[in-house]
Amino acid sequence: MGRYNSNKLTTKFVQDYIKDKLWEKDNIEYTPFLNVRSVPTKGKANRIMGWKTGREHHFLSKLEYAAFYHFDWSNDVLDIKEQYPLFPIGVLQNIAIESGIDYPNFNGEPIIMTTDFLVTTKYNGNIPHHARTVIPSINLSNKRIIEKFEIERRYFNSKNIDWGIITEKELSNIFTNNMDILHSNKLSNNQTILEKQYNFAMYKQLTEGIENTPSKSMPIAYLLTKLSKDLNINFSDINEIFLKAITDKIIVLDIYNKSLNITALTINDIKVNNEILLKAVNTL
Repeated sequence: MGRYNSNKLTTKFVQDYIKDKLWEKDNIEYTPFLNVRSVPTKGKANRIMGWKTGREHHFLSKLEYAAFYHFDWSNDVLDIKEQYPLFPIGVLQNIAIESGIDYPNFNGEPIIMTTDFLVTTKYNGNIPHHARTVIPSINLSNKRIIEKFEIERRYFNSKNIDWGIITEKELSNIFTNNMDILHSNKLSNNQTILEKQYNFAMYKQLTEGIENTPSKSMPIAYLLTKLSKDLNINFSDINEIFLKAITDKIIVLDIYNKSLNITALTINDIKVNNEILLKAVNTL
């Protein structure tokens, strides 16, 4: 559930946001209603470049960016809108009245409510939306928070949009740490054709090395060291290729349960998806 600070979100910003209908934009053109500079945050605020949207995402808590990682990794997700504003405000005020709930305000002025995520997915030929709010489980005992959630739930229900709550209990620390590593990899998605061709040439060397390794108990670090020597490239370069191959899902690893520690991981922990590799090569 988004927070609001009228001292930072100016009236002009709100008017321009509504005039331009920025919440209706998709992917790279979407602008979150709240960002890390406009509101005070509790815990870790963060900005992350999204793989799916190609834009910078703003998160007001550690839980939010952990939840975002799950959406950004999923093959079924098409678009991710964080800090999504709920319009028109009059509809939500009526929902609050009908529910016997005081509508949220700041210094006596009604605010524009937000939900943490509106996620667009693909499912059986359909493109459904899902609204998700992210909160520590301990806060679910707070009556006022639950009242605000009820306004959100009824709002999205009126639009036939699935709404739900995500807490830390649904989020994997191993997965979050792994995604931190993958997102910090220097190999950008915005690459030239020549850079992509080089990467795919390296993917071929890497995947062949994996598939031809006689011992499945060989540590990944040992394989990468051998490849760096055979190819006469730095170890850091082949490690970046390995991480990018995981990001591109050419190398399959259970990143929800296996830590991305190349000294602990073995060949047995990974497999090569040659179908995805072939598709990627054919797009060049």
